[in-house]
Amino acid sequence: MSLPRTRLTRISALFLAGALAVSASLAAAPAQAADPFDPEVILPARVDASLHRNFDAVNRATVALDDRRWRGARRALRAARLGFPSSHLAVLRQVQAVPPAGGEEESTAGPDSALAGLNVDQYSITRLAGLFDRLNRRPMIRRIAAVLAKAQTGRAQLIGVLVALDPEAAGAPYADALADTVPNYTDEVAAITEALADDHLVPAARRVLQTVLTRSTQAEAQMTAAYGGAD
Repeated sequence: MSLPRTRLTRISALFLAGALAVSASLAAAPAQAADPFDPEVILPARVDASLHRNFDAVNRATVALDDRRWRGARRALRAARLGFPSSHLAVLRQVQAVPPAGGEEESTAGPDSALAGLNVDQYSITRLAGLFDRLNRRPMIRRIAAVLAKAQTGRAQLIGVLVALDPEAAGAPYADALADTVPNYTDEVAAITEALADDHLVPAARRVLQTVLTRSTQAEAQMTAAYGGAD
């Protein structure tokens, strides 16, 4: 049984409206940066869970702020602010863990955790540093600044532990894992410098980004000195 022409017209119009809505939604969605996780690496459970929580919280905050959904942004930023200390602690425990005696294979949990943790930190810092453009809500600026401070100060502690390891002994696996990431820190500094130069920033946001740039420059210098010459 064929449908009346008027009903077919209405159904076609509904399908067309739905398709247009989906297309508009996809066009408005923010571009995603590269995933900081290696799908071929199995991380320790606590490290994996805490890093993914941070990753998801930062992405939720980014989307909510882009859409000016302030309540959702506050919740996501709070989750990230509370999550970074936990993830840094989980990674540090793997780095400082004593390998089991008599193990046939050397554990890669420490280097894998450190690399993933630093990748998530860097992803988050870069994403959050780009959220100040045209943002003039001081409470929201403070919330983003608090998350950035947790991410960067925790990362600085982790880097301090890593670079203090003996490069000829316990530190050797970390040099192998982290040497290729050194240019990423230069990219991070460049992205924040570009935000300071090009974004429309209120004075409070500019002060936050200047502090963020100082911390990122310090991280770049440490990583370059420790791993920049590794083969």
